[in-house]
Amino acid sequence: MIRRIIEVVLLILLAIGGYQAWSTGQERTRLQAEFDRLVQATGDLPIGDPSKLHIRAIPTGEPLHFAWRIHVPANYPLVYQDSAGMGGGSPRAMTSAYDMIARVRIHEVDGVLQAFKNLTGAGSSNLGESTLASLIRGRESKILVEQFASQRLETIDLGGTAELIRLTLPPDLQAEGQKSLDPYERSTKIPVLYTFRLGKTKPKPEPAPTLPGN
Repeated sequence: MIRRIIEVVLLILLAIGGYQAWSTGQERTRLQAEFDRLVQATGDLPIGDPSKLHIRAIPTGEPLHFAWRIHVPANYPLVYQDSAGMGGGSPRAMTSAYDMIARVRIHEVDGVLQAFKNLTGAGSSNLGESTLASLIRGRESKILVEQFASQRLETIDLGGTAELIRLTLPPDLQAEGQKSLDPYERSTKIPVLYTFRLGKTKPKPEPAPTLPGN
């Protein structure tokens, strides 16, 4: 009887493991297909100077959803910072060059306006509470958009930075926001709703050697 129970438990564990492997494989396949689709949308990404970042915007077909194809040189650690106060990046540079798809999406989640980012890792930050979400809701296409590399391939020198996205409220939403938003949101979201900046970490200076007798 005990042996039978053990066999049943093992079969259940095998089934769970098989399902997890299958679902993980399915997700990997889906993500690879999405990556391939976005890469195809941008066409070739000719690399001129291999020491520079190469960036090309990708159309998503959705308001307030932005994507870029980025070629990152070897030994180039990335950092980013947005106007909501969230920063991050890759703590270590890759020893080989690589391509990636970066995303920024502004959307409402449970009545809160959020900025979702996926660069060196996924994360989100709150842009504002229900009053700001209500101001934007249904009028996303009215937001004035300045997207880096939307017209052509752009490059960034080592140590340089670039503002990948700047979202500005149009005059009518600015006027409405002056009446409906709280003082903090008025000061931080009018006229510029959101910015996202990409850059490179600066190496820390080596400490000065300690001389004998000091």
